[in-house]
Amino acid sequence: MRPRAVRLEDIWYGGREDLVMVFTSLLFLARSGKISVWQDDLPFGPISLEVKMDWDIGTIEDVAPAPVPTARDREAVM
Repeated sequence: MRPRAVRLEDIWYGGREDLVMVFTSLLFLARSGKISVWQDDLPFGPISLEVKMDWDIGTIEDVAPAPVPTARDREAVM
């Protein structure tokens, strides 16, 4: 496994449907050229991925969470 690689098991925490959704998303990102996906030991070895985009293209900001609507807010709308 490459130094910056992540295994599929590290980003998937669910059942079979979740695995299909995560794997489909990874294939889409791989086709778009945003990540590399590979499997060293075919056909049953762990699946690994690596981000190919530069990390400096985005920023992380501290943003206050949006307020959660209450029952009183819903009554005002109706």
